[in-house]
Amino acid sequence: MSTENPQADSATPEELREQAERTREELGDSVAALTKRTDVRAQVMQKSAAVKEQVGEKAARAAEAVKDKAPEPVGDATVEVVRAVRTRRTPLLAAGAAVLVTLVVIGRRRRRR
Repeated sequence: MSTENPQADSATPEELREQAERTREELGDSVAALTKRTDVRAQVMQKSAAVKEQVGEKAARAAEAVKDKAPEPVGDATVEVVRAVRTRRTPLLAAGAAVLVTLVVIGRRRRRR
């Protein structure tokens, strides 16, 4: 029988147990990493949260820019639009998530061809 480690023949049972435990831990870490990479739902949720944050930041900056440069009535209307979008955030996020999932599915199908 061939072994990768020539010292393994002279290892004590305790050393072998420790080595087996380290190997199990490494295998568990590898499985966890692979599971994370293949969890599409979690990736979509993570990407959706990132997009949500970016959209919120950009909307706030745009509202500020418009408010600073636009006449008073236009600035007030912009603030009202931003408030309306924020109160209806869930449907907009759901639509964004649906678009993201669609793009992921289309991308994967194209790679298979």
